[in-house]
Amino acid sequence: MISDETVRRAGAEDDMYRRLQQRVQTGDWPASSTQETGEMKNFFKVRERLSLVDGLVCYTFEGGPLRLVIPAALRQRVARSLHAAHQGVDGMVRRARDSVYWPGFEADIERSRTQCVDCDEHAPSQPREPPIMTPPPDYPFQQVVADLFEIGGNKYIVYADRLTGWLRLDVLRSASSGRLISLLRRYFSECGVPEEISVDGGTNLVSAEMRAFLDRWGVAIRQSSAGYPQSNGRAEAAVKSAKAILRTSTSASGIDSDKAIEALIQYHNTPLRDGGKSPAQLLMGRQLRGGVPVVKKHLVVNDHWTDHLQKREAEMTQKMLERAAPTH
Repeated sequence: MISDETVRRAGAEDDMYRRLQQRVQTGDWPASSTQETGEMKNFFKVRERLSLVDGLVCYTFEGGPLRLVIPAALRQRVARSLHAAHQGVDGMVRRARDSVYWPGFEADIERSRTQCVDCDEHAPSQPREPPIMTPPPDYPFQQVVADLFEIGGNKYIVYADRLTGWLRLDVLRSASSGRLISLLRRYFSECGVPEEISVDGGTNLVSAEMRAFLDRWGVAIRQSSAGYPQSNGRAEAAVKSAKAILRTSTSASGIDSDKAIEALIQYHNTPLRDGGKSPAQLLMGRQLRGGVPVVKKHLVVNDHWTDHLQKREAEMTQKMLERAAPTH
């Protein structure tokens, strides 16, 4: 794992990073970038956005998050860690913009993605079905999606929250109704009992035993159309990400590996395409420690996410209404 202390040690061994620390600390910049050499020319252009936090150089722009400046020796490792969840260039860049910075980081991230054979092999091919218009959730895990699938000889269940995108993954030794009910009991104990669960038909998630269990707990079932499990709505991205993680980060025994756990952490820490906050921030009010180094203040709970959730839901509802409106 790359921690802030890893960054500190790498910076101490990097002449350019030490020179940058001194510039930021003293404010003693030359009059022109032409008087700088190498990468210091690039840092000169953003010098007003740099600061020191606990001795580490940080970057921020227009009130955005405080991001650690990464020494050259660690950049490839950070880029690989950003790609752990195989979310594509957009997701990697969103995560980087929430945590780290170095000149040219976007190009390095794109290069890391283009070198990934797994991502090329598993690029999505199924056509998208129009989104189902449903009222937005009022709170986390009010509306969830569950999906069963098989990858690499193992069966899995993914359980995802429509509001935050938070997901749970488990390997299934058995996909019987009894086993699935046992898992749902655990999810309910940890996340609360949902009001509605969206499932794909044709599995034991819609068996008579499952329906009786969900009815006892007051959980309504919504089935997606045949052949289009992604029509479960906003949890589509979470289910898609879960499958990408499983295809590229699991071992023969399933998800019990460091690689799979790092991928899940990166997924939960990556800001969603809409709203700019990650599942971890939306559910827990903070980032999770692991993989990509962050300023420690981002690991502390922020109490403003409730307002952000409400604003995000209003914006998403408006966008869905606009997409559903007939064109003339």
